[in-house]
Amino acid sequence: MLETETVDFIDSFPSTHPTISIKEQTIIENLEDYFEYKYTQNFKIAFWIEIIIFLPQNLLNYVGLKKDSVSAKLLNAIYWLIGLAVPIFWSTIKSLIYNH
Repeated sequence: MLETETVDFIDSFPSTHPTISIKEQTIIENLEDYFEYKYTQNFKIAFWIEIIIFLPQNLLNYVGLKKDSVSAKLLNAIYWLIGLAVPIFWSTIKSLIYNH
């Protein structure tokens, strides 16, 4: 009787079975390419500008919430408004802090 089931490559790593070891090698090569791509992204200015501009959405995505949800976009809009208001009202904010 022939059985088929899925194998978790992470739990069975490293495997001596030839069929599984070939698949493991392919997955490891793909992971290597993926992490090399992520590593090179850190040195691109456009990556960091996007991270800063969409910081609330990225934080929500990091904690597991949907990045494209209405609440994420609303939070991002509030972040942008605060980002615009602080430089405009900086002198007022500074005087309130020092005088209080």
